[in-house]
Amino acid sequence: ELIVNLRNSDVLSDVTTMLRSRGRGAAADRLEELFSARLDSVVQSLPAGVTVEERYEFLGGLLISVRTSEALDALGSLPNVLSIGVPEVSEPLLTESLALINQPEAAAAGYEGAGTAVAVLDTGVDYLNSAFGSCNGGGANCRVKFVGDFTPGYADNSRDDHGHGTNVSGIVAGVAPGTGILGLDVFRKDLGGLCAGQNCASDADIMSAINWVLANVGVYDTKSVNMSLGSGPHSAGSCPTNLQPSFQSLMAAGILPVVASGNNASTSLIAYPGCIPEAYTVGAVYDANGSGVSFGICTDSSRAVDRVTCFSNSNGTMLDSVAPGGAITAAGITMYGTSQATPHVAGAAAVLGAIEGVTVAEVENALKTTGPLITDHRNGVQKRRLDLEAAVGSVAQVEPPGQPIAMTAAQTQDDDADGRIDGIRLVFAENVNDDFDDLSVAVAGYQVTGFRTDSPGDASIIVELSEKSGPDSGAEPLVTIVANDSLGTAAALVGPDGASMTAADEAGPAIAAAETKTSRIVLVHFSEPMNKRSVRVADFRLAIGGTVRAITRVVMVDSDTWEIRVARSSKWSSGSSGTVQLTATSVVKDSSRNKSQQTATVPVAAVY
Repeated sequence: ELIVNLRNSDVLSDVTTMLRSRGRGAAADRLEELFSARLDSVVQSLPAGVTVEERYEFLGGLLISVRTSEALDALGSLPNVLSIGVPEVSEPLLTESLALINQPEAAAAGYEGAGTAVAVLDTGVDYLNSAFGSCNGGGANCRVKFVGDFTPGYADNSRDDHGHGTNVSGIVAGVAPGTGILGLDVFRKDLGGLCAGQNCASDADIMSAINWVLANVGVYDTKSVNMSLGSGPHSAGSCPTNLQPSFQSLMAAGILPVVASGNNASTSLIAYPGCIPEAYTVGAVYDANGSGVSFGICTDSSRAVDRVTCFSNSNGTMLDSVAPGGAITAAGITMYGTSQATPHVAGAAAVLGAIEGVTVAEVENALKTTGPLITDHRNGVQKRRLDLEAAVGSVAQVEPPGQPIAMTAAQTQDDDADGRIDGIRLVFAENVNDDFDDLSVAVAGYQVTGFRTDSPGDASIIVELSEKSGPDSGAEPLVTIVANDSLGTAAALVGPDGASMTAADEAGPAIAAAETKTSRIVLVHFSEPMNKRSVRVADFRLAIGGTVRAITRVVMVDSDTWEIRVARSSKWSSGSSGTVQLTATSVVKDSSRNKSQQTATVPVAAVY
């Protein structure tokens, strides 16, 4: 098996621009749109003897099997290929800490990461552990909002059989009391003999999990991905690159990849994937004074607050900061390691990311530049230790909330003069700065396909409509607007000329039928056509045989028939049956498009 990453610099530039103007959901959609077309062209050019095992639609990558040396030789001439590599194999990197990082002070000021999520790529999470409340995992009101297994051959939604992921998730939950946990299991004990009976994770499974995170960013508002895992260690020059494009995609969508530096006791090398430049890499310090402790690879004669642990890998450029990593008790489990330092930072990233107007670049800068400066006694390297209160203080006023901008008028448009409405111009009292993030507009009888402005600094927004979805221009469409903080905080109802109107209940497409096509594909039929631009992977939730499946792609067969494709690790066995659920995020909507999580559920026929 090989990992193929596609050329991505132009895609990342496009997506970063959209992130600034349209928000994270639109940026993730753009990743899928651009990479899917590029993946299609590469797949069509694959030589004989190559099989596609997995497509990573949001990462621009493929997992392939190569059966002949001739096919291997031919891979290097494929168009748009950035790199080809063998999947790396990573291992888990094994009450005072919160006080040390000033988390209680940040929480007391209201900074708890409410509404966000942290994806923990680890050994799973025991969602029944009392540290995560009494909710049975996987629900919107649960602390652990999703659990899934991204390794082939294992049952989805299994609880943690190791304890490492539960401890790591418990640390995130403690640092960010308002954030949700996404427990993504990427570890298994059977990996072609490479694990020797121990838990290990393949790059391919890690990429599947990251692909899922990006596909569902609009559902969970993920702010960081925690990876307390690694192999190596490596110098900057020897660092493998398989996961670098994946980390670049996360950053482009506003998600910080937080990775452990490793426990090899190296004073110059960093474990993979923490050695990747785009990784936010974390080392470990003690959070309390105490007697000496031996870790096998090294021994500390004594422990002192903010002293770098002897096992923590260090480097002047690849390491970003340090955080408490020993001994940390969370979810009833006590562990030492850079694994435990990393979720302190991942949780802090969620707290910072929940602050209005703060970007992922500002989160990263705040984590790197605040907190006490710690000198590693082994090599003299100086890095900041996490101080959540200080980090919050450095970004909380980056975008002070202003007064909502009033909307003054709304007019219908028929740009191509064909007698049908194709847009509505919303006019505001002042410049709206192309701020479309969280702007929700529903037009009765029409399908909204996007937003734009005529020019930068314009005081209006054009709501683009699908002409095929609505009546002729003689009708008066009702416009329901639920704006973000910069444009208004409540719904505004206007007619074509700005007159006040009454909201109308206009449901979107509903699922009419569903059937299984293969053990990885479900065919879904809708009650009416849907525009391709409005459909996202994150709009769907697929359960087969009582198990939630990891969806990797949604493909249009025709305007009212779509294929839902799942990861190879989530395929179902012969005879399985279940349901397809479609949320209200984009496709099925109520009159205000307020993400009310309307759900349509239909049975899926058993697989033959």
